[in-house]
Amino acid sequence: QVIENALSHILIASLISAPAAVIMAHIMVPGDKESDSEVEINIKSECHSIMESLVKGTMDGIQLLLAIIAMIIVLFALVDFMNQILSFFPGEMTLQRLVGFLFYPLVWLMGVGGDDLRAAAELMATKTVLNEFVSYQMIGSQNFGERTNMILVYAMCGFANLGSLGLLMGSFGVLIPERRAEIAKLAPRSLVSGTLATMMTGAVVGICF
Repeated sequence: QVIENALSHILIASLISAPAAVIMAHIMVPGDKESDSEVEINIKSECHSIMESLVKGTMDGIQLLLAIIAMIIVLFALVDFMNQILSFFPGEMTLQRLVGFLFYPLVWLMGVGGDDLRAAAELMATKTVLNEFVSYQMIGSQNFGERTNMILVYAMCGFANLGSLGLLMGSFGVLIPERRAEIAKLAPRSLVSGTLATMMTGAVVGICF
């Protein structure tokens, strides 16, 4: 199946998902009014020359790149390892299919029902476990109706997946290593809130379509 003007839908989804992401962020981590209104930023450079800054920036960039690559490889390897274990069970069970069961009620609330429900839930799970590029490639092979296609195009438009989780932890862990424990604590919340934000966008499309 080919969705007409797919790029325009992706751009629109990116715009309207922004307020949903802000809302979900405030729900997950409310914060307090004093800390939100009074923010002091003190930037101190540890470098004493342009050349020192160039060298330090290059080394930090290489370290950041390697940390991101390593985290993504580890998470994808973990998913493959889990799928290898699940392959011993009957029914061609995979981690994506297991996570898909959790998406059943959420996808139904978005407005997907009938014969499309199971496949749509598994696509959302694939997007979460792997990434949105894989799920977008798979949506073309499904025999969805036009309404389901539109809902999923918007609902899958986001970076809330395990790969992005590894990127987040790897990059911020290098930039602010003293807050690595806090980042690891908040990272799963970012995955949940990001997924719910894009699904809220999908639900809006389901209402309007």
